[in-house]
Amino acid sequence: MTSGLRTSALVSLATIALHHPATAAESRPLYALVIGNNEVPPSIAATASEPAVTLRYADDDAGYVYTFVRQMSRRALLLTTFDSDSQRRFPDLVADARPATSAEVDRAIATLREAMESDWTHGREPVALIFYSGHGVRNADGSAALALEDSSLDQRQLYDRVLAKLPAKFTHVLVDACHAEAVVRPRDVDARAERLNEADERVYLQDWTLARFPQVGAILASTGETQSFEWEPYHGGVFAHEVLSGLRGGADVNGDGRIEYSELAAFLAAANQRVADPRLRPAVVVQAPRADGRATIVDLNDLRAHFRLTGRASAGWTAPFFVETDTGLRLADIHAEMGSKIALSLPAGTRLHVVRSDGEAVLPESEGKTISLDTLAIRRERLARDFTASSLQSGLFATSYGAGFYEGYVGQRVDLVPVPDLATESVSASLPADLLTSKPPRSRRTVRRAFVAGACLAAAVAGIAGAFMLYERHEYQSTDLERPATAARSRFDTDATIAGISGGVAAALGLTGTLLYALPNGARIDSSVAGN
Repeated sequence: MTSGLRTSALVSLATIALHHPATAAESRPLYALVIGNNEVPPSIAATASEPAVTLRYADDDAGYVYTFVRQMSRRALLLTTFDSDSQRRFPDLVADARPATSAEVDRAIATLREAMESDWTHGREPVALIFYSGHGVRNADGSAALALEDSSLDQRQLYDRVLAKLPAKFTHVLVDACHAEAVVRPRDVDARAERLNEADERVYLQDWTLARFPQVGAILASTGETQSFEWEPYHGGVFAHEVLSGLRGGADVNGDGRIEYSELAAFLAAANQRVADPRLRPAVVVQAPRADGRATIVDLNDLRAHFRLTGRASAGWTAPFFVETDTGLRLADIHAEMGSKIALSLPAGTRLHVVRSDGEAVLPESEGKTISLDTLAIRRERLARDFTASSLQSGLFATSYGAGFYEGYVGQRVDLVPVPDLATESVSASLPADLLTSKPPRSRRTVRRAFVAGACLAAAVAGIAGAFMLYERHEYQSTDLERPATAARSRFDTDATIAGISGGVAAALGLTGTLLYALPNGARIDSSVAGN
């Protein structure tokens, strides 16, 4: 090849490189180690101060997370032993899973370390994600640890055998352990474990837990009673489901497809804010890597075999909704603020359902495509779901999430670095024009008619709910089977609540309308009250 041809070829290659930069997945490949363990080893259980309760869904949590992260990872490893139910739930993962033993952890870390070192030699900056779901335990010497199938992984081992051996640009550690002291505990291991407040937890993480690893970030959770809470409708842990809901795009407040620590922290706070029972509310601790407070946990732009469900929270999409598979596996729960953008990344190749309180829609299998929420045909009838009413059912995801909640939450957290260029579009931009231009009525006659109409409507709702109460009471009394009886009782309680609230609203509106009726018809309501 002549010198001129070589020069021309080099210029062409340089031009191609400039116009086709390396993607994030190529320049910062992700490696994942996912661990799930339902039981405590007998050797540790024998020395525990309290009996260990076998978990049901830690292996399922690992299955959900592994299924998600492997679609964006260069290499993902799964350490868990699926029980029989989970094997039916994740038949394609059984061959991938290795037991969550001490030797397998070391083998997995060695495999990931070798791949990461190769990346550095080729100019890439690998990133690691470590997920653990299972028991937090105390070893015989009193040290806190994460239970494996044959032993445990205490803090020193976690540091020396895992974090110190991974040559990652960033390492993201997500832990859902039964005992809070497994990751947040007093320095004196012989002292009585105390619950730390939010400020103490951050100081502990910064000064003692992660000071050795500025490239490591952590998201830790446990409940008030030091046990990981699992919920049947999720077929998994509550915290793991919340994390996946956020990572699939529910937390992406600025719509760039990259989920950062501040976004996931705010999303988790919104999801749990209205869970009334503090025993069921996970205590979540979030610490971004000190090396970069805006480090990306996952980049949804790197997902393979996925499609996007997008839209804006308006009309029927301002209430909570969730996405589930044909078999009832719930993939994500979303409750967006009015006017917020919604952009979920969902797996292609399987039929999915978007479920709202008023019905559901079937999502077409469209890999690589974008589906708008506004194009979905909501089917008013729903499949029967026998979920027990609880504090979780009424409280989880009851607070809407979006730019407003995000700014309020992150504004109070000096340790979280906010995302830039947050779109703070006015809510009015998403509202119908007639709602923006119409003026409220000013005459008392019109207002009292509105109150009376509202009272009649509320009374009608109360009457319908009361009729359903009678029916559910009959259903409850006419069966001796526990499951139908429990379902009937749950529906009875729900109808009773609706009837009570509607009746109260009807009484209040009726009284107000009656008081307004006594006023002169020609009187006008002051514009400062009624609006302009």
